[in-house]
Amino acid sequence: MKTSVRVVAVSACAMVTASLLAGPAFAQPTTTTLYAYANGAAASPTSCPDVGLPAAATGCSFGSALQIAHQGDTIDLATPASTASYGLTYQVGLLSTTQFPLTIQTDPALTENAKLVGDQTGGTILTVATGVTLILNNLTFSNSASAASPPAHGGAINNAGGSVTINNCTFANNTAVDGGAIDNGDGTATSSMTINHSSFSGNVSTNGGTGGAIDNGDNKGTGQLAVDSSTFTSNRTVYDGGAIDSGDDGGLGSLLVTNSTFVNNLANTNGGAIDSADYGGFGFSNIRSSTFVGNTVTGGNGGAIDANASSHVIVSTSTLVGNTNTPSGLPDAIFLATGGTLYLAGNIIGDSCTFQSSATDLGFNLLADSSCSSGVVASDQISSNVPTQLGNLASNGGPVQTVRPVFWSAAVGLIPSQTSVDTQAYGPIQLCPRTDARAVNAVATAACAAGAVDVFKQPALAVTSLHGKFGTPLPLTFSGGAGTSTPVFANASGSTASGCAIGGSSQKPTLTSTSIGTCEVIVRIDADSQYQAAVSNQVPVLISPVTATAPRDLVASPRDKAARVDWSAPTATGGTPLTGYTVTATPLTKGGAHRCMTTATSCTITGLVNKVAYKFSVVARNAVGDSPAATTGPVIAGSPAAPRIRKVAPLVKGKSVVISWSAPALTNGSPVTAYEVAWSTNGGKSFGRFTAVGKSTSVVRAGLSKQGRYAIEVRAVNAAGPGASAERSFTSNG
Repeated sequence: MKTSVRVVAVSACAMVTASLLAGPAFAQPTTTTLYAYANGAAASPTSCPDVGLPAAATGCSFGSALQIAHQGDTIDLATPASTASYGLTYQVGLLSTTQFPLTIQTDPALTENAKLVGDQTGGTILTVATGVTLILNNLTFSNSASAASPPAHGGAINNAGGSVTINNCTFANNTAVDGGAIDNGDGTATSSMTINHSSFSGNVSTNGGTGGAIDNGDNKGTGQLAVDSSTFTSNRTVYDGGAIDSGDDGGLGSLLVTNSTFVNNLANTNGGAIDSADYGGFGFSNIRSSTFVGNTVTGGNGGAIDANASSHVIVSTSTLVGNTNTPSGLPDAIFLATGGTLYLAGNIIGDSCTFQSSATDLGFNLLADSSCSSGVVASDQISSNVPTQLGNLASNGGPVQTVRPVFWSAAVGLIPSQTSVDTQAYGPIQLCPRTDARAVNAVATAACAAGAVDVFKQPALAVTSLHGKFGTPLPLTFSGGAGTSTPVFANASGSTASGCAIGGSSQKPTLTSTSIGTCEVIVRIDADSQYQAAVSNQVPVLISPVTATAPRDLVASPRDKAARVDWSAPTATGGTPLTGYTVTATPLTKGGAHRCMTTATSCTITGLVNKVAYKFSVVARNAVGDSPAATTGPVIAGSPAAPRIRKVAPLVKGKSVVISWSAPALTNGSPVTAYEVAWSTNGGKSFGRFTAVGKSTSVVRAGLSKQGRYAIEVRAVNAAGPGASAERSFTSNG
């Protein structure tokens, strides 16, 4: 059963050592969570309450929590840094021969890390004794010790023989002689440490020490250090290893660095970022998918990495650019001393190198010059403008900042898919596919980029919608491409059609134009976390003409054995000029059709039979063919033309009107025998049946409603039948 005990840390700045060498003070169940507060004042564990935040006078110290902690326990530091800091030095000792997997972490209920601050009098914040297994989660360490009295080993942590795992911790402005922030495996100790997703900034190794941020395997000690997805910024040392020194002064340092970034670190002697095996030490360093930018050595060798005698260094799929050797004033990435061993594979190195021994070039490197290879292999690329092929140090996704190749860089696609290289004694290295510094997985079948950030070439893009119809938006389609970015179509120069425009939506783009011809179109896909940007070749998309729309306003007027047909031109000609019109008169009974072809907008069709009803149609013609037809209702040949309505006059206070008209101008071979009228009570939207009103040329309509909307149709009748009608609408004033 898991229990909870709240323990409060003392806030005084005096040195307190809570050693577990003599065994626990109180029996506790396993897997206990102990809560420590920076504002506690009590020194005895017996005063720790079971629940609740204790008052300062009744709480217990962090040292008391360490004193009563058991195997498998967790100590939660429950005071956020904005409230108070844990201002002491502590020692984590050994319970028994059993490993001591103790976890110390910021209370998960807090939104900011708890902060452990040294007392500035020369004490390491946390010392880990031999045999201890310790996990540190979400903590901030800063001892701010003066250069005059720094601790000898690790300003924040001295791992003197334990096994330590550090997750999501911050080490800022710590100072020590060896290991400004951490000393791992100094003296006769054998220590191991794993660091994940943590940051080191402004840490200093002073007074003749090494390792601005971390000293690993120094002074005849043995250190095993693995660093993943972490950042080292502006750390410095007066001697070796601006960020990390591994295997120094007769010590043995084993170092694995993956997916990490080193920026603006400085060493006065060797290794602006990393120094391996100096002063009689032995070091094995394996550096993968990491980034080195702006690191400097001011008085020795290796602006970024120094591989000394008795060092074995592998650098693969990493990016090194802008690192400097101040004495020479030259860009300086890697120094390889006589007796050292260096393997290079799949890197981007934008600086020069200095090799006293022959390095082993395993290929697939993008190099600024041949100095970084003892005999350039065929799969390498050498370019004098490597820095211009890279973006700036930036957040490109993932836990650390990285430098990403631009889309046209020679690094992109440099490593074929399914490529591995063999370091012989140290085994094979998988270069492609791989997981890069951002934790982005490679595309299984794609070639990989050299360097820490993988960028893949997109499959070739091509516009595939090549033929559209004038007046109809053309859906744009493409082939090829990859990634998550949305394809974007655009016009290119050289179009023969006018008004070419990309419209629609980003998901359903379309192409339109204001004339026929070709529209030059490209498609592009922007870069995403895996793929470089890609642009297709421009292609001409043919916009073809179509038939015109139907003619408008068609009217057929009867004549004696003929009919006159009038119309207006179509609203759209289909992108090409009209060549004419065809008018057709088709009898509703048996008989052949009559046609008229013209370029005008009127035509008289002759040869019709009086008293026969005809249906008239007209089509517009262009180079493509005939438009849809405009048609009329039945018109009787030989019937009278439409009368002309002359006047609508109100009678009896507007409740009645008299409507008069003139006889048709044409009776078409037979006199008018009568007139017929039809009425509309909705302003002409619909009409009733025609009724005969004799030969009179006027009619009276009574019973009108006030402000009512009315209309009348009038037509003449002769021996051929009823003719065309005239229409007039009016409003009653009654």
